[in-house]
Amino acid sequence: ILKIDNLWGFENITKLQLDNNIIERIENIQFLVNLTWLDLSFNNISVIEGLEGLTKLTDITLYNNRISKIENLDDLVNLNVLSIGNNNLTLLEDVEEAKGKYMDDLIALEEEEKVANSRKEEDMKLQEMELLYQSAHIEGIDKLFNSMFQDDPDFQKLVAIDKVIINDLKDELKPKIDLILEDLSKFCLKRHEEIQEEKSIFDNCKFQNQNYHDLECIKILNEYQHSKKQLFRTIHLNKEVDVDEIIKNLKDNTQELSDILMSHEMQLVEQFEDIIKEFERTYIELSAGITEIGQTSMSRIRELENEFHEKFSETVMLLFDRYNKGDVEEEVEDSIRDLLSDKDALLNTVNQSHDFRLSKFDHQEDILVTGVAKVNELVLNKTHDTEVQRNRNRLCEIITFLEKCNAEIEQLEESSY
Repeated sequence: ILKIDNLWGFENITKLQLDNNIIERIENIQFLVNLTWLDLSFNNISVIEGLEGLTKLTDITLYNNRISKIENLDDLVNLNVLSIGNNNLTLLEDVEEAKGKYMDDLIALEEEEKVANSRKEEDMKLQEMELLYQSAHIEGIDKLFNSMFQDDPDFQKLVAIDKVIINDLKDELKPKIDLILEDLSKFCLKRHEEIQEEKSIFDNCKFQNQNYHDLECIKILNEYQHSKKQLFRTIHLNKEVDVDEIIKNLKDNTQELSDILMSHEMQLVEQFEDIIKEFERTYIELSAGITEIGQTSMSRIRELENEFHEKFSETVMLLFDRYNKGDVEEEVEDSIRDLLSDKDALLNTVNQSHDFRLSKFDHQEDILVTGVAKVNELVLNKTHDTEVQRNRNRLCEIITFLEKCNAEIEQLEESSY
């Protein structure tokens, strides 16, 4: 190609590759405003020009041309890559000037990418943590204390009476509850890990036992198949053999095979029963510990909440008395004045706030206890159902195989007379 031309119908293209030609000028592409990638390497271009208006261009390759000066790149505000090696650049200051001109943008872009990658990593870690907390049935426990107050409309009304005093009460409660919740979280996560390890041990034990019996049965099956083929071949190739005796041997061998396969399956069933019982005992014990600690922790938190409620009620009543005695000097908002004008309504609001926090604890405890119970039922039922289904499938395999063998023997017996 000698000249860039005839691109008028391609206004929407984003990539243009014209490398390895004999183009001398960059021209007739200003209207390609959606262009993001341009390759003009290995041509005869001597001047950087004709790029006005290509603001979306991020990558331009001018490698191996005849360019002697870096210029006319001002419109390329989104340019990330400029490949201009193997040209006639003799004025290094031009190169340095161009580098300096775009260096700030490149540094800014790198910083943006670092920030974006950092946020992405943090989001992934947060998602992984949330999934782990869900698996351990403690989702939301790290946000429980803040939600106790932030989600409570009654508390938001009451705290406005005197933010300093009431928030001091709340701040006094926070480390006590946080400590209990932190210990509970650590325990649940550790116990969750132990349960996963127990599952892994259980699965490996099942695999080892089944693998042993499978290998033994395969060896016996191979021996049977080899013997059967030899006896079949004997009858087909030698008409003077005692067919009755060979048929009898085939039937005896098949019955013996049946006894052996069934014996292995019975042994495996008995072994699996013992393995499942041990797994069930350990699993229930580990899970029960979670429920017990969870209920104990929530009981301690309720005690702290009851103590807080008493102090909170006393504080609100003192503020009520101060207001009604006229000891409050600063101007009071209408909403607070309405709240402090009716003692019964005020006490009712305080009690509702208390009930709200208790309901938060109940909900958190229910997530833990119910979650553990549901997973227990699911895991243990699945364990038994999987073994029952495995046993049925294996018995069907054995019976189907033996029926096929007996059918082949009967067919051989009929054809031999």
